[in-house]
Amino acid sequence: MRGALRSTFGIALIAGAILAAPSRAEEARHSTPATYASLHGARAPARIDFGGRWRVQRIDGVRVPSGLLVTIEFGAPGHVSGRSGCNRFTGPYTLTPTSLSFGNLAATRMACAGRGMEVEARFFKAIGRVDGFARSRRGAVLLKSGKRTVLLLRRG
Repeated sequence: MRGALRSTFGIALIAGAILAAPSRAEEARHSTPATYASLHGARAPARIDFGGRWRVQRIDGVRVPSGLLVTIEFGAPGHVSGRSGCNRFTGPYTLTPTSLSFGNLAATRMACAGRGMEVEARFFKAIGRVDGFARSRRGAVLLKSGKRTVLLLRRG
């Protein structure tokens, strides 16, 4: 009788732990990119700590002109903000072990002189196509659309 009671208690304890554990989808919604990539790095295509500010150096292979600031900052879980060459932007992102995508981004609407508006248009077009990520051999982060790199980022 005692053995059966211990077995039943053990099974109930294990079942309770399983039911109380968060699902992978719930973990993804509540994790920062840094946490998610580090927790699930073995299944990710690259171990990347996305947390913090990144400077965009290339958009669709074209270097961002000096003097223009294009950044992406991964802040609170699921929230991104930054500068797009002319304006500031904010919005949602989704990160899984094998993909990264951005939702509808809101931006301020200031007009800029020079190449700022052109770079900004190319940036928003590129970030809207992002569906994955990788790390280059030189340490840059590559935001991908399929197999094509659309944004090249470095810390800072």
